[in-house]
Amino acid sequence: MANALGPGTLTLGETGTLRQFAAHTTATSLVPSYSDGDVLDLLDGSTEREQDEETWALEGTIRQQLETDALEDWCLTNAGKEVTFTFKPVNSVTKTYTGTCRIRAVNIGGDVKTKNTSDFSFPIIGRPEIE
Repeated sequence: MANALGPGTLTLGETGTLRQFAAHTTATSLVPSYSDGDVLDLLDGSTEREQDEETWALEGTIRQQLETDALEDWCLTNAGKEVTFTFKPVNSVTKTYTGTCRIRAVNIGGDVKTKNTSDFSFPIIGRPEIE
């Protein structure tokens, strides 16, 4: 049986500096990307293919808060830092994904008289793990 995403949790950082994202997140995904390995031509006329590369990102959309301690400000302050994350897509299911990602700044502001959002894409170091 398929489950709808949520209610769930998304936290970033370590105990003591843990940042809750779920209450302001309208979309969250673990996204894989693949690039085929290059084919190398060798002197003897044969070819060798390099290994494919797999990368992952923690992606989603947050509602901008534009107030003290807003998530968009947290992303700007922590841009470039590697932090741990925990993503539980559905609280009623025991599956949880964990890993380490690199924080990137997100857009701040947007259209006037609109509840603006910011898309985020944090590269994951290695692969996410399933707990």
